[in-house]
Amino acid sequence: MWDDAADSPDPSVAEHVRRYLATDGRDGYREGGVTNLVLTVKGRKSGRWLRTGLFFGADDGRYVLVASGSAITHTHPAWYLNVVANPEVGVQIRGERFTACARTAEGPARSHLRLQSVRGRHLAQAGRGATR
Repeated sequence: MWDDAADSPDPSVAEHVRRYLATDGRDGYREGGVTNLVLTVKGRKSGRWLRTGLFFGADDGRYVLVASGSAITHTHPAWYLNVVANPEVGVQIRGERFTACARTAEGPARSHLRLQSVRGRHLAQAGRGATR
Protein backbone atom coordinates (compact mmCIF):
# COMPACT_ATOMS: atom_id res chain seq x y z
CA MET A 1 0.00 0.00 0.00
CA TRP A 2 2.57 2.60 1.09
CA ASP A 3 5.40 2.17 -1.34
CA ASP A 4 3.55 1.36 -4.54
CA ALA A 5 0.97 4.16 -4.36
CA ALA A 6 0.65 6.54 -7.30
CA ASP A 7 0.85 10.27 -6.68
CA SER A 8 -2.01 12.67 -7.31
CA PRO A 9 -2.32 13.80 -10.93
CA ASP A 10 -2.35 17.39 -9.62
CA PRO A 11 1.34 18.49 -9.69
CA SER A 12 1.03 20.79 -6.66
CA VAL A 13 -0.61 18.04 -4.56
CA ALA A 14 1.97 15.46 -5.69
CA GLU A 15 4.81 17.85 -4.78
CA HIS A 16 3.24 18.52 -1.36
CA VAL A 17 2.87 14.79 -0.66
CA ARG A 18 6.48 14.08 -1.72
CA ARG A 19 7.76 16.79 0.66
CA TYR A 20 5.53 15.48 3.44
CA LEU A 21 6.70 11.88 3.02
CA ALA A 22 10.39 12.78 2.65
CA THR A 23 10.36 14.72 5.94
CA ASP A 24 7.80 12.71 7.94
CA GLY A 25 5.55 15.75 7.79
CA ARG A 26 8.06 18.29 9.08
CA ASP A 27 7.51 20.01 5.73
CA GLY A 28 3.85 19.82 4.80
CA TYR A 29 2.01 18.91 8.01
CA ARG A 30 0.98 22.54 8.40
CA GLU A 31 0.05 23.69 4.89
CA GLY A 32 -2.48 26.36 4.00
CA GLY A 33 -2.72 27.24 7.70
CA VAL A 34 -4.23 23.88 8.69
CA THR A 35 -3.07 20.37 9.53
CA ASN A 36 -2.53 17.89 6.69
CA LEU A 37 -2.23 14.15 6.38
CA VAL A 38 -1.46 11.78 3.53
CA LEU A 39 -4.33 9.46 2.59
CA THR A 40 -3.73 6.30 0.55
CA VAL A 41 -6.81 4.76 -1.06
CA LYS A 42 -7.51 1.94 -3.49
CA GLY A 43 -8.89 3.21 -6.80
CA ARG A 44 -12.46 2.07 -7.34
CA LYS A 45 -11.87 1.58 -11.09
CA SER A 46 -8.14 0.88 -11.39
CA GLY A 47 -7.62 -1.14 -8.22
CA ARG A 48 -4.30 0.72 -7.81
CA TRP A 49 -3.21 2.42 -4.60
CA LEU A 50 -3.42 6.21 -4.89
CA ARG A 51 -2.32 8.88 -2.45
CA THR A 52 -3.20 12.48 -1.82
CA GLY A 53 -2.65 15.15 0.79
CA LEU A 54 -5.71 16.39 2.67
CA PHE A 55 -6.61 18.85 5.39
CA PHE A 56 -7.89 17.08 8.50
CA GLY A 57 -9.31 17.75 11.90
CA ALA A 58 -9.87 15.70 15.02
CA ASP A 59 -12.98 15.07 17.06
CA ASP A 60 -13.18 12.88 20.14
CA GLY A 61 -10.10 10.86 19.18
CA ARG A 62 -11.17 10.40 15.56
CA TYR A 63 -9.61 11.93 12.48
CA VAL A 64 -12.04 13.84 10.31
CA LEU A 65 -11.80 14.58 6.59
CA VAL A 66 -14.29 16.81 4.79
CA ALA A 67 -15.16 15.51 1.33
CA SER A 68 -16.24 18.72 -0.30
CA GLY A 69 -15.83 19.68 -3.92
CA SER A 70 -13.85 22.72 -4.90
CA ALA A 71 -15.21 26.15 -5.71
CA ILE A 72 -15.59 25.08 -9.34
CA THR A 73 -17.43 21.79 -8.87
CA HIS A 74 -20.23 20.42 -6.73
CA THR A 75 -19.20 16.78 -7.07
CA HIS A 76 -17.49 14.64 -4.47
CA PRO A 77 -13.71 14.44 -4.83
CA ALA A 78 -12.29 11.27 -6.39
CA TRP A 79 -10.57 10.22 -3.15
CA TYR A 80 -13.97 10.16 -1.39
CA LEU A 81 -15.60 8.07 -4.10
CA ASN A 82 -12.67 5.64 -3.79
CA VAL A 83 -13.09 5.48 0.01
CA VAL A 84 -16.81 4.74 -0.34
CA ALA A 85 -15.97 1.83 -2.67
CA ASN A 86 -12.96 0.63 -0.62
CA PRO A 87 -13.05 1.89 2.99
CA GLU A 88 -9.72 0.36 4.06
CA VAL A 89 -7.24 3.23 3.81
CA GLY A 90 -3.69 4.09 4.73
CA VAL A 91 -3.03 7.25 6.73
CA GLN A 92 0.19 9.07 7.51
CA ILE A 93 0.18 11.88 10.06
CA ARG A 94 3.68 13.28 10.44
CA GLY A 95 5.87 10.16 10.81
CA GLU A 96 3.10 7.82 11.98
CA ARG A 97 1.56 5.42 9.46
CA PHE A 98 -1.49 3.28 10.14
CA THR A 99 -4.42 1.65 8.40
CA ALA A 100 -7.99 2.64 9.12
CA CYS A 101 -11.51 1.83 8.05
CA ALA A 102 -13.14 5.03 6.84
CA ARG A 103 -16.83 5.76 7.07
CA THR A 104 -19.18 8.58 6.19
CA ALA A 105 -20.74 10.36 9.15
CA GLU A 106 -24.54 10.38 9.13
CA GLY A 107 -27.35 12.04 11.10
CA PRO A 108 -26.50 13.93 14.29
CA ALA A 109 -22.82 12.96 14.07
CA ARG A 110 -22.61 14.57 10.62
CA SER A 111 -24.26 17.76 11.90
CA HIS A 112 -21.86 17.87 14.85
CA LEU A 113 -18.82 17.44 12.59
CA ARG A 114 -20.04 20.13 10.18
CA LEU A 115 -20.34 22.56 13.06
CA GLN A 116 -16.85 21.62 14.29
CA SER A 117 -15.48 22.09 10.76
CA VAL A 118 -16.93 25.58 10.52
CA ARG A 119 -15.53 26.50 13.95
CA GLY A 120 -12.13 25.06 13.03
CA ARG A 121 -12.02 26.99 9.78
CA HIS A 122 -12.90 30.19 11.64
CA LEU A 123 -10.14 29.64 14.21
CA ALA A 124 -7.59 28.86 11.48
CA GLN A 125 -8.51 32.04 9.62
CA ALA A 126 -8.16 33.98 12.86
CA GLY A 127 -4.72 32.41 13.42
CA ARG A 128 -5.82 30.41 16.46
CA GLY A 129 -5.97 26.91 15.01
CA ALA A 130 -4.97 24.09 17.33
CA THR A 131 -1.98 21.89 16.54
CA ARG A 132 -1.66 18.25 17.41
